[in-house]
Amino acid sequence: MPEAAVPRTQPYAKGSHVAQVEALFANLYRETNITKHQPVITIPFESRLEVIGDPQESGRWIQVRLPDDRSAWIQAGDVTLTPRKNVGIGELIEWSKRFLGLPYLWGGTSTYGYDCSGFTQMLCRRRGYSLPRDAGPQAQWEGVKPIEKTDLQPGDLLYFGSSPQHITPTGMYIGNGQFINATAYQHPIVQIDNLNEEHWTKLLVVVKRPALQKRSRKIWICRGVSAKG
Repeated sequence: MPEAAVPRTQPYAKGSHVAQVEALFANLYRETNITKHQPVITIPFESRLEVIGDPQESGRWIQVRLPDDRSAWIQAGDVTLTPRKNVGIGELIEWSKRFLGLPYLWGGTSTYGYDCSGFTQMLCRRRGYSLPRDAGPQAQWEGVKPIEKTDLQPGDLLYFGSSPQHITPTGMYIGNGQFINATAYQHPIVQIDNLNEEHWTKLLVVVKRPALQKRSRKIWICRGVSAKG
């Protein structure tokens, strides 16, 4: 029986033979040729795929199995086969700029479109922190500690709203009075904004700094409910 047809005994892409998309988007093809056919599907950053066979023998291409059991091919340069390492704040800030210009989408958690809390959650995931999904619970999460506005440092998390109990937008401070965020304000895209602009200054109500040690593997769960950014 071909490997692609082996009955599944565990949840999709939860085993050790997995490729994760590192490009903003990746095309999957029915064969190892990008000109003969349109892509079978285009998938976003952080998508996980089950790998078929030994990818080291595939060179430029890796064969994968889709959730519906079809097989497809993806270019090796679009994915990683090894668990990614957590990055430092400086590297994260530079890396985060690759998302500039992606669309804002309320409820979005992928490169098809992020909302504010989905974008912040993704950035912190790159540092090894598992934030809650929504902005309000993120600000209340046990894994962050409160910071005075006068003590801002790159990597700090900014939460905006009418009060600390009513938070909607969020973003990450990147230094020099700027922060990166996915926002619907003026231009609905991922962008860098000036924290000193009146619009943001009057709305900034909470500043938090991730406080968990990197060696900790504990996953924090917040059951609160809050509006998305």
